[in-house]
Amino acid sequence: MALIKLERRTWKTLDALDTFGRYWRKSEELITQDADIEQLLNQPDWHPETESEHGEYCAEIADVRRFHDHDMKRSLRYTCSALLYSIAEVELKRYGKQVKPQSKQKGGRGGRESFLEAFSRHLKIHVWM
Repeated sequence: MALIKLERRTWKTLDALDTFGRYWRKSEELITQDADIEQLLNQPDWHPETESEHGEYCAEIADVRRFHDHDMKRSLRYTCSALLYSIAEVELKRYGKQVKPQSKQKGGRGGRESFLEAFSRHLKIHVWM
C-alpha cells in the first residue's frame, strides 16, 4: 500500500491556517472582554423599574458597547477575511500548478482545459454532489 507523501508546504499551510484560526478567536475574545470592561466602567448608575426604563437602560448599554461590538469586530473580521482569501488564493495557485500537468482533457481554449474549468469541475464532483 503506497502512502501519500505530503509536501512540506502543505504542512506549513495547515499550520498557518491553525495559527490564523487561533489568532482570530483570541482577537474576538479580547475585543469582547474589552467591551465588557467598558460596559462595567460606563454603564448607567440607576436601575430600571418599568419596561420603558428597561428599554432605555439597554439602549444606553448598547451605546457604550457599540464601538467594540460593531466597529472593532467588523474591522477585525474584514481584515481576517481578506487574509483568509489570500491564504486560499496561494493554495489554489499551488493546486493549479499540480493539476495543470495532469490535466490532458480537451475543452476550453487550444484543446486544453483552463485552470478555472478544472477547478470548477473538481468542485462539482467532490463538493456539490
